[in-house]
Amino acid sequence: MTKVLGIDLGTSHSAAAVLSEGNIRIIPSFNGKTSTGKPFPSVVSFLETGEILVGIDAIEQSHYNPKGTIYNVKRNIGSREAFHVFGKEYSPEFIEALILTKIKLDAEYSLKEKVIKAVITVPAYFNDNQRQATKTAGEIAGLDVVRIMTEPVAAAISYGIGKLKEPTKVLVFDMGAGTLDVSILEIDNGFFEVIGTGGDTHLGGMDMDNELANYISSEYKKQNGSNLIIDEVLELQINRLSEKVKIELTEKEEVLIDEIFFSSDRQTTLNLKITRIEFEKLVEEPVLKKCEQCVHNVLDDLKMTADSIDKVVLVGGPTRIPAVRKLVTQILKEPEIGVDPEFSVAVGAAIEGAVLANDKDLPVLYQGLTLLNVTPLDLGEKSVIKSELGITLMIPKNTTYPTEITRKFYKKFPMNPKIEVSVWQGDLQNNYYDFHLNENLGSFWLYVPQREDLEIEVTYKIDANGILTVSAVETSTGNIDQLVIEKMGGSVMPKPELEYISKETNKFEEEYRKTTYDVLSPYEIPVRREESPNATKYKWMCTCLNEAKSIIRAYHGSEYREFLSRAKFELFIQQDKQYAFGHIQLGMDPYYPIGIHNALKEDTMDNRRMVTVVLIHELLHAIHPDWGHDRIRPAEHVLANKASLYDALVNMDRLFLSGKMSFCNNTMDVTDSSIRILCED
Repeated sequence: MTKVLGIDLGTSHSAAAVLSEGNIRIIPSFNGKTSTGKPFPSVVSFLETGEILVGIDAIEQSHYNPKGTIYNVKRNIGSREAFHVFGKEYSPEFIEALILTKIKLDAEYSLKEKVIKAVITVPAYFNDNQRQATKTAGEIAGLDVVRIMTEPVAAAISYGIGKLKEPTKVLVFDMGAGTLDVSILEIDNGFFEVIGTGGDTHLGGMDMDNELANYISSEYKKQNGSNLIIDEVLELQINRLSEKVKIELTEKEEVLIDEIFFSSDRQTTLNLKITRIEFEKLVEEPVLKKCEQCVHNVLDDLKMTADSIDKVVLVGGPTRIPAVRKLVTQILKEPEIGVDPEFSVAVGAAIEGAVLANDKDLPVLYQGLTLLNVTPLDLGEKSVIKSELGITLMIPKNTTYPTEITRKFYKKFPMNPKIEVSVWQGDLQNNYYDFHLNENLGSFWLYVPQREDLEIEVTYKIDANGILTVSAVETSTGNIDQLVIEKMGGSVMPKPELEYISKETNKFEEEYRKTTYDVLSPYEIPVRREESPNATKYKWMCTCLNEAKSIIRAYHGSEYREFLSRAKFELFIQQDKQYAFGHIQLGMDPYYPIGIHNALKEDTMDNRRMVTVVLIHELLHAIHPDWGHDRIRPAEHVLANKASLYDALVNMDRLFLSGKMSFCNNTMDVTDSSIRILCED
């Protein structure tokens, strides 16, 4: 049976899970772990060469390609606001589709089978256009999106099944990087009914990052000069540092910053201590107070008090922050323990996917699961209210569906042969005259007789699948028309654009498969010994060595030029002990033998570029023996970017992060078989 992938599509990071043989299985990223628990950064980068990077690869080069890197696309989904990169336009659906494509492909690699179906989660406060756009992104990625599911419901399923034996009201406080959802559910013997929801689609952990980044920027200018311009490269480094400090302050009372920054034309430093108390003061007004108001709004809408809530569940990485937990505890009560804030949403989506697929291995615990959802926002009809054009409320938010309501309207202008039936969604009870604050879901025209006092009956009906049907009938003639708005279907994107970006996504998928899964590591490449090698045909590697030295002289600091002039580097092609692409032997100053893997000995343009970046790494090892050289250092990203070698570094980095490559873990011995290459200094 085909597995259904549960995907938590997050603002900054995403996660995925699947129910396999009765057990939940978290899908890992092919590239390895990230700074947060979720393995898939929701970041996409477009290079001027036309290459597309997604996830960790995109983050790693973002410092040097800030104009081509897109973050936090979830905040724009469904808006039709395009991203402009190097003269091209990219829709939010396309960016989300690339992220979903990587998740799908890495899931296939992990599961060793094709992934076709998925349940994708969205914030409960998303409107219909945002939900439809998310589903469209999944379809562009080649997924059959069997359900768009709200994140709090998914988290409640992950938490509540098998734990609650009697009717229980659970408040789910779901704070992600970019959105906050506050939902109240009633759970009873496998029934999950959402009775109220609210939140803010532009409030989350990244707003804390922004406040911290502003503070760090001001301190940076104090130390490096108030007139210093913080360019895009420097801004990205400060933003990443802010997120790192925020995460560390979750566990520590203070964080000491001793950071080197690389900008387009200089290298600067920052030494700073930030305490948890200082951080909490920075985020209190712009973030925590807004969180508190969202909780009170949901309780007030339902005419409930904090005492009405039986249990509180925290979801999302920012809820690990002590100030957030303290806030929720003060308003409500101590949150439940044992809830994984990072993966509970993906796990809940995976469980729902298995239920929808009638998985034969579905544990008894999950059988009989029933979800009852509510409308996240008000639904209403454009009409004349007290002689002004406004929106009449039809279905208020937090209404459990399926539901149906009919209202009578009267024709205002007798000579018009038709009237418009226009469907709107938003906070209509407070903004019924302000069309620009609400979202138009669609409209149609109903033809009617040209006379006064016509009565029009308008019906709004939402079925169990969340599909809204709006119909209108003129009662004297019986003329009728209707509009169907599918909350889980119907693209908000024109067909030609949809077809184009689907092709572009397929191209990315083909390239990702070819450059990621189909690449041999040093451990997998067979050794082809040459019994009587002709070393002169490998002299091209000397050109790479000279280029690597020139790049370091030009961009890494004048204080290292004397060392490079004094040191004697000898190149060898290794024919034994094939464990790494490169290895440098230390302890023989001024002589430094450098071994190069035999897989790179063919003289091709790709190999020349790869050998150059490998040699940059090895030379930096000699210059900075105190550095840890079991990973690619930030300085290497700077040098590769300035020397236009970033594509080669990305390929090397991808292999390294995936565990298919290592550095500097060989040893050289005189008995090893190798080809010595004599280079003229």
